[in-house]
Amino acid sequence: MTLDRTIALFFVAIIALAVWWLEDVVQKSQDEILLKKHNRPDFYMQDFTMHSFDKKGNSNYRVNGRSMVRYPKDGSLEITELDMISSANPDRPASIKAKTARLTEEGSKVLLTGDVRVNRKKTAVQDSLQILTEKLLLDIESDYAETDQPITLISSKHHIKAVGMHAWMKHHKIRLLSNVRGKHEP
Repeated sequence: MTLDRTIALFFVAIIALAVWWLEDVVQKSQDEILLKKHNRPDFYMQDFTMHSFDKKGNSNYRVNGRSMVRYPKDGSLEITELDMISSANPDRPASIKAKTARLTEEGSKVLLTGDVRVNRKKTAVQDSLQILTEKLLLDIESDYAETDQPITLISSKHHIKAVGMHAWMKHHKIRLLSNVRGKHEP
């Protein structure tokens, strides 16, 4: 074989490898575009009730909803017409309602939107509390909640309106961010 033929075969092999590589890259890009464009659910439930229990068999919470859809792309869950009752901490029984709830894959963060209502029942150690807003982000692991939307807090002695809130539930600390107005009855 002559040197010219060897060089020609070498270039043909390089071109074949480049075409194969380029086809693989284009196919992967098309698959990613389709996945981004069509993040179709991989399962759903309608008119459901779901219970969660701790290791001892005690109820943590009950979740009702009109529908629940799981999206495989990011592993998130979307629940419509959420109605949740938490009994995980008997010192802080609470219920949460929202038109929509979006949970991250690991379940540590929940974005509640549309007519969000959080109700904490009165106990021997704390007053009842009702929180009303249109959007609320909950970080379950750190027991933290926040919103940048108008919010109303109602207890037996307080009626407070504000825009924006940061709340650390474990520490019973709430920071209202702006336009705070309220009534306090002794």
